[in-house]
This record gives sequence, structure tokens and C-alpha cells, in this order.
Amino acid sequence: MAAKRKTRSSKVKRALKDRTKGAQSSQYDIHPKVLSSKIERRKIDTSGLIKGRVIAVEARTYLVETIEADSGDNLYTSVPSRSIMTENSDESLLAVGDIVWLRVDRSNEIEGAGETLAIIVLVEERKTKLARRAAGRGDMEQVIGANVDQLIIVMSVDEPRYKKGLIDRYLVAAQSGNIDSVICINKIDLGDEAEVRRDLRTYTEMLDIPLVCISATQEYNIDKFSGLIADKTSVLSGPSGAGKSTIINVLFGKDIQITADQKKSARKGQHITTFARMFKLPFGGYILDTPGIREFGIWDVKKEELAQYFDEFNRYTEGCKFTGCTHTHEPDCAVKAAIANGEIDAGRYDSYLRLLDSL
Repeated sequence: MAAKRKTRSSKVKRALKDRTKGAQSSQYDIHPKVLSSKIERRKIDTSGLIKGRVIAVEARTYLVETIEADSGDNLYTSVPSRSIMTENSDESLLAVGDIVWLRVDRSNEIEGAGETLAIIVLVEERKTKLARRAAGRGDMEQVIGANVDQLIIVMSVDEPRYKKGLIDRYLVAAQSGNIDSVICINKIDLGDEAEVRRDLRTYTEMLDIPLVCISATQEYNIDKFSGLIADKTSVLSGPSGAGKSTIINVLFGKDIQITADQKKSARKGQHITTFARMFKLPFGGYILDTPGIREFGIWDVKKEELAQYFDEFNRYTEGCKFTGCTHTHEPDCAVKAAIANGEIDAGRYDSYLRLLDSL
């Protein structure tokens, strides 16, 4: 099955190359620049267009699944129109989860690939998003998933060990994008679940964030995990090697995502996924698998706003002497007093300071 997907992808790429070669004004030209300013909203005639959801991004093509039942074909390999309209103001023109409108011309069937090339002409406004600062590009945003209900922060008890600092970065990004969060600790068979829960109790007891400890390889607590994602649109994100693709394979009862032998990975993830992909769950809802990340830079959060994303701080800020207190150097800071009294987790405060310094 994997070989078939690879062959089909190659044909699509060749067709795209042939259609765009030497035709600067062609409707198949790839959009030359990611839009950075919001296009003026106006009523757009969508008659004759097909509504769909972007479920995969590979190189410069997008796999779109139709939303309307009477729209004919279910999947379209698509490219953005040169004159594409977007209702979003961020720099990521298209992302997995985006709701888009397509123009389809049956004469544009890709020979031998069994697919029709569609043109994306409109991107609807994103209701929610998980975004980060693009790796290596501090001035650009990368939208990891759009129109999702919740972020599943997938980490492992070992190989590699979970990092609270990274969890904190994810929580800020999720809150900034109006997304709920769930912490999932995989490979619990390699550690002590009670110890993990004690170590992460700040998140569960003080911040009221759901925590589920699972073992995908042992299929331990997979039913509890399924209950958390049923009938919702969830994005899985976390470091390489945490087991995101293994989790998806277990949920579907078959290998639909490629993983590698962790024993040969020198304690580093060897997951082969390089592009985000969304799957429709058999028990309702969608799940979005993403490539493993090494760093997660916060996007679109100002220094003076960061403290607002640490909910436990908000209980004390009114007691600070100065309005707009950063809880760092100011005297008579109620937040620092709460930390000294053990009312706020010192580790979370350290994460706050590191994040503040990185912005």
C-alpha cells in the first residue's frame, strides 16, 4: 500500500511540474508568496465550487477531502490558485485542517494517477489553530493544525523522557490558539505511573489539564485515550520518538503511519513522517499526526502578555504592587511571594522565565 502511495505521489509531482513549467500566468502556478496581510472580506460566489478540508500537506500539493456528501469524488490533489483568497491574516497560507473551496476541471485528470487536480481558490477563516515560530525562521509563523478542538501533547516516560518546559510551551501555544490541551505520557510500561502522576500533579490539580498515561505497544489505557478524542478534532504533537504514529496505528488497528524500530534509534525518534496528515477516526472525530519536533518557539505572544498564559499566576496578580508586573525584578510582587510560600510550582516559574527570555 505504501508503494502505491509513493508511485501516485510521483505522478502528481510530474504532472504539476509539467503544468507549471514556462507558464508564469497559468492558473496552476504555485502561489509565489505567503500572504502576510488580511485580504479585504467581500462576498465570494461559491457556486460551482466544492467545499473541503485539507487533510494532508506534501511539498507544494494539498490533499483535500470534500465535506459535502453530494460533491462527487471524495479526495482531490490540489494546488493554490495564483489569485487565491484567504480570510486569515497570518503568514501560513494553507495548513492541515483548513476549510477551503475548490475549483475542479475534469479535463485536468492526472494521467495514470486516477486523480483530478483541483485548484484552491478560497481559504476560510480559521476558528482555532496550533502555531509555532518556524524553525530557523524567527520572523515566520508555522501553523501546525487549523480548526482543531484540542492539542494532545504526546511525550514518553522514557526514550526520550518528557520535558516539563516543552509541555509549558505547548500549553501557551494552545491557549493562544484557543485550543484545549491534554497531556499524554506514552511508554508508561518503561516507568512508574504513580511517580509520573505525582511529578505532573501541578498540571492536573492546579491547572485542571487532563492527563492520560498509556502504552501504545502494550495497548494499555488506549480505551481511556480514545474516550478523550472521540467526536473531536485533535492534533498530536510532541518530540520525535514519543510514539505518535504508533498510537495512531493502534487506534486504527492497522499500520497506516510508518514507524521505525526504536531499539535501533540510539534513543532518538526515527519516525519517518515528514508531513502533517489528518485521519478520520473509526469512532468519530479526526486526529492529526504531525512530524516530531526538536524545538517549539512561541508565536504571536508578547512579553507583557506571557504571564496571562500561566493561569496560576492570575490568582495573585491583583496583589502585586505595580500594574503590569512582570513578576521578575519588581518589589512587592504577589506572584513571587506565592512561589516562595510553595503556592506556585517553582518549576513552572522557571519555565516562565525561560520563555520570557526567549520572546
